Amino acid sequence: MTKEIIWNSSLLIFGIFLVLAFTINTMNSAVIPGWHSNSLFPLMGFWNKIKLGLIVGVVLIVFRYLNLGILSIVNKDLRLLVLLIGYSVPILIVLIGLHLLMDSTMNNLQQQMFPIQLIKKEISALRKVGLFKSCSDKSDEFVTALAIGRAISKQDGWANSGEYWNAETNQLNKLEILRLDTEKVWQKADTEIIYEGNRAYEAVIEELGKISEGNFNPTEINEDWESREKIKITFKNREEEHTIYPEVSDDWADMEGILKYVNNKILATVDYQFYYGKGGDIFVIGLTLKEKEELSKLTGIEFKVIK
Repeated sequence: MTKEIIWNSSLLIFGIFLVLAFTINTMNSAVIPGWHSNSLFPLMGFWNKIKLGLIVGVVLIVFRYLNLGILSIVNKDLRLLVLLIGYSVPILIVLIGLHLLMDSTMNNLQQQMFPIQLIKKEISALRKVGLFKSCSDKSDEFVTALAIGRAISKQDGWANSGEYWNAETNQLNKLEILRLDTEKVWQKADTEIIYEGNRAYEAVIEELGKISEGNFNPTEINEDWESREKIKITFKNREEEHTIYPEVSDDWADMEGILKYVNNKILATVDYQFYYGKGGDIFVIGLTLKEKEELSKLTGIEFKVIK
């Protein structure tokens, strides 16, 4: 009995040792050449590693008893056959695990890759219908590099193309590519931004002015909460005073109400309107009528004006 306890305790300790050794956290490549610090278990704390080591130890104990049972088989040929099968199973499990890991790694690599030539072709076509105007004197290569840089910057430095490109179908998310034109497209994708004190409506009005190509120039913008159910937005445009009372719906901004007012009261006399793009997230773009028609034809996206 004492011998069994010693054996099982040793295997538990060995299991903990294997996990701790396998997830060693070191920045010294001379210790384990090519090993990145804790790369496979970056979020696993010390005690979680101990627990995993105990699980590995239990598996080793079970495997020990299985081997003892196999070795007790009298028939040599049968014993050899069972041993082969017994050792093939964990090897097969490891191979399947490696296969799944490689698939996952390849998927992650694909998500991190930007299809530069595909994006360049799309941007080249978009420039011909009025997008990326501020770079009119630049090459398609320059504008493509700028757009991809903006995409990475929006992701806080992460190069994840999944938001812009479906690697399986090789199709671009055209709305998100359009959003990389920061001079014509509102950069927010969500309108759950309104609460007292954050002055989000002031930012909305200001941002709409920035993507209006000079057609909407709001100044002296002010957001006043007369009550939780009544919000008053005031601003001037070309010295004319404007007041909007957006509908209140929890924390959601009344973008349709804002756009409807600006389109009807301020942009009605110019060839420029704000449009919604049809998609999962909110998408607002400023376009002339010609740009709207050509862009719809090019992308197949329905752009709806709020009237």
